[in-house]
Amino acid sequence: MLCQTNFQWNRRTSVRAASLGGMIILLATLALTPAVQAAVYTVTKTTTDVLDPGTLNWAIDQANTNAGFDEIHFAIDEALGPDPWWVIQPDPGSLMPTITDMVLIDGYTQLGTRPNGHDWATGDMDEGTDAVLMVVLDGSLAGPGAMGLDLQASGSRIRGLCVVHFADLGSAGIRITGENAGGNQVDGCFIGVLPDGETIAGSETGVWILGSSTNLIGGLLAEHRNMISTGGVSGYAS
Repeated sequence: MLCQTNFQWNRRTSVRAASLGGMIILLATLALTPAVQAAVYTVTKTTTDVLDPGTLNWAIDQANTNAGFDEIHFAIDEALGPDPWWVIQPDPGSLMPTITDMVLIDGYTQLGTRPNGHDWATGDMDEGTDAVLMVVLDGSLAGPGAMGLDLQASGSRIRGLCVVHFADLGSAGIRITGENAGGNQVDGCFIGVLPDGETIAGSETGVWILGSSTNLIGGLLAEHRNMISTGGVSGYAS
């Protein structure tokens, strides 16, 4: 199943109920402006050692430790390729830390990326998305039950990432879980689709929301549109 999402999510994808069932309100608005200066952690490597500065694992761990709103940016060196995009591939011993504090993970900070520009106003929204994504989180080696990104914090945002191949039993590209994990946004992402926008690389579940409310998958603007595919249960589950 392949779908592209903005705020009309439920018209374009299937929804299944999880045993704990949490109501999702897709008209949530996010207040992501921090009261204090955000700390910015920059991902410069495609390796996955949480103790190695510059990895995504390290950046998430640092953002968890530093209380309050933080940002994670990307500046992966072109030499670390492979061209045309950069692949971060965790294994069972190097999965991404659970996100436990408010953070913006912004894949569109990587050089060469571009948010979707197709819009209702220009009459080309039905052409899909022309977003250019360069950072791929690949779960091919992650194993059963692995999550690409596991979000247990409120007021966070994940944008501009490609999350693929979290296809083993119990896995998901992105999971948002817990009653304290509300008011989050996932937008401008390719989940289960490679950055070429055509090659399917699905996860068992694209976005899994469990016991959490007021989360926004997509948004009101053209740049918020997601493209989500799944090779298993569903593109979206709550």
